[in-house]
Amino acid sequence: MGSFFYKCHEYGVMTDTATHKESPEFPVNAFPDTIRDIILKAHEGMNHPVDYIGSSLITVAAAAVGNSIQVRMMADWIEKPIIYMAIVGEAGSNKSAPLAFAVKPLEIMDDIEMDEYNERYEEYREECEKAARSKGMMPEEPDYFQYVLNDFTIEAMMQQHAVNRRGMLVYKDELLNFVRNMSRYSTGNDEMTWTTMFTGGGIQNTRKDKRKTKLKSTCVSIIRTIQPESLPEFAKGKTENGFIDRWLFAYPEKLKAPKFKTGRQMPEIVDMWYKVIDRILDIEYDPAAEPIILSEEAEKVYANWYDALAEKKFHADVTFRRASTKMERYLIRLAIVLEALRYGAGGERVKEISAWAIKGAIDLVYYYLSCGMKARKKFKTGPLETLTDLQRMIYTDIPVKFETKEGIEIAEGHGMSERTFRYWLHSDFFIKCSHGNYERRYR
Repeated sequence: MGSFFYKCHEYGVMTDTATHKESPEFPVNAFPDTIRDIILKAHEGMNHPVDYIGSSLITVAAAAVGNSIQVRMMADWIEKPIIYMAIVGEAGSNKSAPLAFAVKPLEIMDDIEMDEYNERYEEYREECEKAARSKGMMPEEPDYFQYVLNDFTIEAMMQQHAVNRRGMLVYKDELLNFVRNMSRYSTGNDEMTWTTMFTGGGIQNTRKDKRKTKLKSTCVSIIRTIQPESLPEFAKGKTENGFIDRWLFAYPEKLKAPKFKTGRQMPEIVDMWYKVIDRILDIEYDPAAEPIILSEEAEKVYANWYDALAEKKFHADVTFRRASTKMERYLIRLAIVLEALRYGAGGERVKEISAWAIKGAIDLVYYYLSCGMKARKKFKTGPLETLTDLQRMIYTDIPVKFETKEGIEIAEGHGMSERTFRYWLHSDFFIKCSHGNYERRYR
């Protein structure tokens, strides 16, 4: 059934009867051959779970692409590859190593830039001293160009993004620390800033006593790890404002502790990945360039999938709707990444989004959608959020105190049978006051 569900995109439809596997297999075949080889060899030779290494490569590639590839879907709908990725796994499931492998090329470039920046800064200080002695014009302070951010404030991130307008990656091990540190250094709402930046639009900082910064176009991806037991704290207070809906979750079944393997260095795939990222970074970022579009075939595949998902959302419960709310956008973003990875592996320059990339992105979307559903089961939500839409409507209409007959009439008015309602009355949502008299437990 799971295979059938994932292959429905080949026919442009999505079945209503197929169910999501709680943890489907990561769709390695969605990637170009070279990237698939990197994923499988990293798994075989370095014990990197395919879900984690594949998701890490996606997010790092998205940051490398940044603003250089954008897709126009409609006149006012432009997508760029912004990914918010949560790597979910138990302690000891080897979450961190795949991230470190994937991000290393960008960190090496930052290290090289830091060395060059230090040299420029020493020259700047010498020029400042000369200018002070001669009372001449002070030189301009050099900028530090950076791809990877670790510990920072929103203001510092904006200032750095003003230097690197292509795009950046927020990378540090623990996702929970990232959430806890929001607004640590300021009174502003950093959570809402990240929610806004998900669209890639402009943001500005005009806080008092802070350096004023305005960005017209942002492109910052995030990747962090988190343990399943920490998901409730991560989600606390973030389900209603849409922050949670912007995250992809790589959440496989419980993984066995890796066994020791000889020859774990795998220098060939390290070199392969560095070359892929180098070539992606060679894609020119031109702020004045027009966004690319979907090919005619790709647009047909996307339209069929979009309509099928919309129909499924209409009939699904609130958990599915929330988990899938941003997937229309993520499908295009993942397609951009797949096209960029194919180019990075030696393919032709990206001029449009192909049907191949859309189909691969559909496989990835259903993987992350299933993992998102699984993650939401771990969220500590209010009792009413566990109700179906039908139950919530009935529960809202029923008076705080009511008789069984009155409750049955209201339930049947919404389409719930008497038998189902009577069964529901025995749940923790209701308090039995006396024979035939009940009270709603939650107001």
